[in-house]
Amino acid sequence: MRGLKMAGFLAASATITFVAGGLVFIENANARLQPAAPAIQQGPCATPDHRAFDFWVGQWVVYDPQGDVVGRNTLELKLYGCTLHESWESASGPTGNGHSYSFFDAQAGKWHQTWIDASGTALYLEGGWNGEAMVMSDGPNRVTWTPHDDGSVQQVWQTSTDDGTTWSTVFDGQYVRARQE
Repeated sequence: MRGLKMAGFLAASATITFVAGGLVFIENANARLQPAAPAIQQGPCATPDHRAFDFWVGQWVVYDPQGDVVGRNTLELKLYGCTLHESWESASGPTGNGHSYSFFDAQAGKWHQTWIDASGTALYLEGGWNGEAMVMSDGPNRVTWTPHDDGSVQQVWQTSTDDGTTWSTVFDGQYVRARQE
């Protein structure tokens, strides 16, 4: 955990997970019940490969390494679990807002993400689960999402100007499940 602000929030919360009616719920001692990820049990997108990114489903508050809030993010499964829709709200204002769709392409055996933000920046990433994290890239951009045992997720976006010899971090966000008010 990084930052005192985030650590204080996490220390004051306890997490309980249970299943009810096909949905997985996470209960935080300081929050109401929040669905984590719907249980997709049948259909063309019910395979383990299709479910590899479900750890990111939910509503999140995102912190930088100093513990300051940099935004809020909502991730929802759409199209019967065949795609993951992201709705990012930047703390710096609406020009930093963006959306993405992520999906597993069974024929190619890869995950894809298409991102667009309000400034017109677009990313077309592909990759997959490496056993510890979801990693997608397009050459000069590499984004890694790492789930942690406490339920948080770390997202690191890096760029390279030398074909991947060296990488610079553009964004380092710690995702903590949002409390339901």
